[in-house]
Order: sequence, then structure tokens, then C-alpha cells
Amino acid sequence: MYPQSGIVFIIVACHQYVATVKRVVFIISLPYNTGTSLDVSLVGPAVDLAAERINRDSGSRLNVSIHYFYNISHRTCSEPSAETSDKIAKFYQDEIASSGNSCYAVVSNNCDDMTGIKSLVREYDWTLLTNVFTSNDFWGSPQTRSSFPAVATGGTNKGYARAVLDVLQHYKWFHAAVLLETKAGAPFYRDVGNVLRETAPASFNLHYYLIERIFDETLSDFLQTAKTRSRVIILLTLGSTALQLLVRGYS
Repeated sequence: MYPQSGIVFIIVACHQYVATVKRVVFIISLPYNTGTSLDVSLVGPAVDLAAERINRDSGSRLNVSIHYFYNISHRTCSEPSAETSDKIAKFYQDEIASSGNSCYAVVSNNCDDMTGIKSLVREYDWTLLTNVFTSNDFWGSPQTRSSFPAVATGGTNKGYARAVLDVLQHYKWFHAAVLLETKAGAPFYRDVGNVLRETAPASFNLHYYLIERIFDETLSDFLQTAKTRSRVIILLTLGSTALQLLVRGYS
């Protein structure tokens, strides 16, 4: 189960930096019900069950506690983030006096990057667990921190870009069209696209098409242009946009 393996991973990481960890505190910075797989309404019960199981198996040697920072009225990914920043700061002030044998971790999503939650976690020298991605240089040099930095189960921007380039290199596809969706609420595609542009060798000829608002005419124009210049199309878009494009291309 992902929540239990994630908790165990953090506990192991904590033991690398805190000799006698007695308490592991998880702060869950996820929305409650936005219709995505990240919602607390879906993952919360599994997280609670994982914590209960670990506490039961550990006896008195270790205590894992879960703190949820959300408002049930929130309906978008970014809504909980601003409030969570304030809550994390207050939580830090309340906990710092009694944090001797404690280890702290924040479970976040990509929206948190816009409101500075990752910066707070870095400042407090806590651990970050994200099921999406992290940038490669966000945490700086390992020599400047004392605790385990980040667990990005979704990889990094550079890792995604490297995977795309490896596939293109393997099949000797050196000409490709990249459709890049630049919506404000989807920074992942923008960031991966930027890394792809920066790291692609000179032997690659990649044509970038930036789209913020999706219309049928926009997708048709892209397909018409792309097929005259490239044999490969790379979609850095939302799944719904990719589906529209595939349906239109098939028809």
C-alpha cells in the first residue's frame, strides 16, 4: 500500500538524522474533494490505516501522528494551500519547543509550490513527501542541510525530460513537435517543457507549440502544422487535451 510504504520510508529517513526517533508527525496538505486521486476524501482512510498499523506494530517504541490541514468546502487544488502555509507556520512555532526526538514530514501536491509551502518545509529542515514531482535544484546542496530532503514518488522534471529524449534517441527520431499546455494551474507541463528545451542535444530539432486555451480549431491547426514538419508529436498537456487531440487526429 502506497501510504504505508511512504510512512515507512520517511521513518527510515528520519533515523538517518535523528538518533532516537520517538515520534513522526505527518502534515497532510492535500485538498479534500476536488475530483482527483489526490483528495483527502480518497487517500485519507488509507493514510490513517497505515499509521494505525505502524503504531500497533511498533508498540511504545514509536508514535506516528497524522494532521490534516484542509477545509471541507475547498473545491480546487490550490484553495487549501494558502491556509496551509499559515497553519504550518503556527504548527512549527507550537511544536519547536518539544521537538527533541520528533521528525516532521509534509505531504503536499503541486499546487503548494505556488504558495511557498515547499519553501517553508525547506526552511524548517523538515521532510517533503509529494506524489507528483520536484524540481532538481530546489533543495540546494546536500551539505547545507541536516535532514532528509524530499521524497518525490513522481520523479523530477529532469527525469521526465530525460525519459522523452532517451526514447527519441533510441528510435532515432530527431524531429518532433512538442505541444505544451501553459495553463496556470498545470505548472508540471510548463516546467518539463522548459527542461526539455534546455537539455535537448543540438542533434534534435524540436518545434514547440504553446497553447493556453484549447479550441477545436487550435488543435486542428497544430495537427496540420506538425505533420508537415515532424514525424513525432510529444504531448505535454492535460489528459483531457491529449484525448481531444487523439480523437481529432483519428477522425
